[in-house]
Amino acid sequence: MENVSFSISKGEKVAVLGLNGSGKSTLFKILTGIIPPSSWVCKCMGYDPFSDRKRYVKNIGVLLGQKSLLIPELTVYDSLKLYKAVYQLNEKQLDERLKVFDEYFGIEKLLSRIVRTLSLGERMKAEIFMASIHDLSIFFFDEPTIGLDVNAKSAFKEFLLNYPFGSEKTVFIITHEFYVIKDFCTRILLLDNGKLKLDIETKHLKNKFGYKNLVIDFEGKPTKTTVENIRLFGYPIEIEKNSVKIKVPYENKEEIEEIRGILSKSLKRNFELLKIGVELSLRRLSYFRI
Repeated sequence: MENVSFSISKGEKVAVLGLNGSGKSTLFKILTGIIPPSSWVCKCMGYDPFSDRKRYVKNIGVLLGQKSLLIPELTVYDSLKLYKAVYQLNEKQLDERLKVFDEYFGIEKLLSRIVRTLSLGERMKAEIFMASIHDLSIFFFDEPTIGLDVNAKSAFKEFLLNYPFGSEKTVFIITHEFYVIKDFCTRILLLDNGKLKLDIETKHLKNKFGYKNLVIDFEGKPTKTTVENIRLFGYPIEIEKNSVKIKVPYENKEEIEEIRGILSKSLKRNFELLKIGVELSLRRLSYFRI
């Protein structure tokens, strides 16, 4: 890694984005004490994550989406009891935390299951709890939402936003799913070829790289004339059955409203208009190379 320098304040929620091979996993391993940095200094809460590893790891929760913390041949509950002993929790503390966590993820029905019989989504729910079982200061997540359905992903965000086990925690998360972090993380680090290319607040990232899809749903297939009229606005469009999407840069909010008004009037003459709405998207991550 080269020229990677940043600091994170207590309670911040930071996401790391980047293409495969950009250095995300290397940075993650350095911050969690798995490997040492080759030529630069890393400090977390006053610790050197690698040389002070034994003391340091008591203060962090780590989840690696591709590598399980659970023991395959044990039940989920027995795996949890093993970690309970490692972090010196008593039975009451474990059960209280399980009860609260169950309200978010419905984990209770999984406790008697053998780990190797779980689906990926079920395993990830147990992994998230495992990473948060003890009193910690920082969460490190690497692809924590792999296998989770939409409801579970929303529960994941709510769990961290309203963290029920003590004070608000610092969160460092690697993900390819902007949906997961766009309303949760306040800051984004963008890596490319081992270099930190961007360190930006999430709201500014949306303004800089985002666009809005103006979505028009109507009864019947759009005619060639209708499509040509829509193209006159000069923006890329996508047509799917009875839906048209116009990609308008995020910052052009006034123009979005203008286009919506014009299309609403013109389309009503020939079609039964079902809906005109706006949804936010981001360009592909590869477009972020700067």
